[in-house]
Amino acid sequence: MASIGLIVFGIAALAVVLLVGALLILRLIESENLQAGSGSLSGEEEEKQSDQERERKSHRNGVQREEDSEILAAWSLAKRGQRPPQLDLARVVDVMRKQGRSAMDVASELWSALDVNSELLADVAALPAALLRDDAVEMLEVIL
Repeated sequence: MASIGLIVFGIAALAVVLLVGALLILRLIESENLQAGSGSLSGEEEEKQSDQERERKSHRNGVQREEDSEILAAWSLAKRGQRPPQLDLARVVDVMRKQGRSAMDVASELWSALDVNSELLADVAALPAALLRDDAVEMLEVIL
């Protein structure tokens, strides 16, 4: 009777060892597949993708520069007393800040433009809310 118990125990232990071994082998195979899948692109394909990405970024930057120059052109009209068709002062402030101008320089330009063009008063009055929305706190401090 004791020998039958030992045989059953031995078979159970062998089954556990085989099961654990099989699970380890499956995990190893899965990790190798994941590693092989992540580097599945050839050098040419990776270079082509990076070239395409650079081209998209360049196009976006070009479009952004065009928009920025249009905004500054409209701002230039407003500073001279003319009313441009559309003027978003929050965008004007953003573009000037992107150019590296200090908050004080931007604010002084806004105030001098307001002296020349009183029609900008409504836009300047709406500016603090737009600056809060855009999280431009440093500009808000100077303007208020």
